[in-house]
Amino acid sequence: MPEPETIHSALIYGQDEELVAILDEPAEGGQTVLRLFDPAADAWQTSHVDGRDTASIAFDDEHLWYLSPKGTAWFHDAGGGIHEQPLPDPGVFMARANALANVAGRLYACGLARVCEHRDGAWHHVGASFKSFKLTERNVDLISLDGSSERDLYVVGGNLLAHWDGHSWSRVALPGLPELGATGFRLNRVRCESPDRCYAVGDQALFIEFDGATWRAIQLPGFAALSPLQAMSAFALGDVVSFQGDLYVACREALFRRRAGEWAPVAHGLPEDEENDFLRLEIGGGRLWVMGSKRLFSFDGETWATHPDPDRG
Repeated sequence: MPEPETIHSALIYGQDEELVAILDEPAEGGQTVLRLFDPAADAWQTSHVDGRDTASIAFDDEHLWYLSPKGTAWFHDAGGGIHEQPLPDPGVFMARANALANVAGRLYACGLARVCEHRDGAWHHVGASFKSFKLTERNVDLISLDGSSERDLYVVGGNLLAHWDGHSWSRVALPGLPELGATGFRLNRVRCESPDRCYAVGDQALFIEFDGATWRAIQLPGFAALSPLQAMSAFALGDVVSFQGDLYVACREALFRRRAGEWAPVAHGLPEDEENDFLRLEIGGGRLWVMGSKRLFSFDGETWATHPDPDRG
């Protein structure tokens, strides 16, 4: 019987373990698995996620954590035992959870109408539940979180970018683009290098950058030339990260790099086929790691490499 169709859905790099971790989801039913790649040994291994539906993964100082869409986080101890900890209820209907993130050594989770932090052995709301926001924001589905410290967090979902200053959440006033209406875009990822260097990316080639004083927005080159029909699905930017002084942005169709202020597609030399798409980016072990829906790639600053998974094609 052939292997079920699977899709990569999450990418992280464990600095202590020096491992690349990828969540591998079945396209139609079946079991989510954790695939681990050891760059030193150039070897893959599989860890089944106990038949659990898993939305996200993240390392803290001691464990690899998993997050279910229903809002339960868990990790395995050294003996293989499972330790579960539920996220607090945000008080909204069908409050799913979406993503884990390690910010300055502390673990956070975000989802529908809530951001939570792990401290003192349990999960707690960061500030008030987003149910307290005004009507257009209280039920926002938060899908990505990052920051520089526990007093400087950003979270995105829909067309909302919100900031936590250690006391309360506030909506960041985003710069307008004539091509985008007030609700004509969706943010997919936020990344923070420092308090005065943050980025967010979204649909319609939207790139937003913070320099410590001002947020600025552009659409990446090439998007304006698309037809309205093409623009509905193309250039949905999924991730952004800085590597060796350059900024990289991923969308399914291509990788982009900003060098010396100029954006251009990355000349990676990989075959241009449906198997080589680009969804998530991570930095670790002196390399830029790029996850596609089927493949794993890396770049050391000079050469691109592929890391074929023998169990996944």
